[in-house]
Amino acid sequence: MALNLTNYLRRILFHGKPKVEHDTLVILHKKHLQTVPFENLDIPLGRKIELNLEKLERKIVSNLRGGFCYELNGLFYALLKEIGFEVKMISARVFGDEKIGQEFDHMALVVSLDEDWLVDVGFGDNFLEPIRMELGLKQKDPGGYFVIKEHDSTYLRLEASKDDLAYTPKYLFSLAERQLEDYAGMCEYHQTSLESSFTRERKCTLATETGRVTIRDNNFIQTVDGRIKNRKIANDEEFRQILKEYFQIEIM
Repeated sequence: MALNLTNYLRRILFHGKPKVEHDTLVILHKKHLQTVPFENLDIPLGRKIELNLEKLERKIVSNLRGGFCYELNGLFYALLKEIGFEVKMISARVFGDEKIGQEFDHMALVVSLDEDWLVDVGFGDNFLEPIRMELGLKQKDPGGYFVIKEHDSTYLRLEASKDDLAYTPKYLFSLAERQLEDYAGMCEYHQTSLESSFTRERKCTLATETGRVTIRDNNFIQTVDGRIKNRKIANDEEFRQILKEYFQIEIM
């Protein structure tokens, strides 16, 4: 399919002509995370998510929605390719609940310029700017500190910290190139399995200039300059009001 580059760039508030360079990649990445929410709102409504770029473009660009990793990184991959970046999809396995996810649990991207960069606009609270693919290098980011380490002969490991002291693992990943259809099985799993967190609660989160706004089931969490405010969402009407005010989402 032919991606509508103009509409996509307008959707993420990118102005000017994008260039195949690191500075442009940083701006695209950060603006995407600040305008397109990470959300699973179709799943509780029983609306099937398909890994079809035309449908993803309609949902995210035309209908001003967000999505989860396969949708967000899948469409961002198409955007970067359209601009002219050398980019590939990679598979990641997410740490959580004392276990590690299966292969294709998560999609991330690698962009090759003069150096390789880990790119991910589909993980929620993570790095805001691309991470240099250099093992052992602690990198300060607006979202905290990040480091990539060798996990074993197959996987690398992304770790994160808020204070550069205690680091926790985010996910394992390999550098093997993948295709969108490779994620179809796990995309189905995350929509249907009771073991998937996406079927257990509503999620919607968006980075802001001062922190983050997040819905987790019936909780609305605002983080501003490191200060966290958490309140219960009273009813469906308030839920829809929060979606519209803070995420610019209207569920039809």
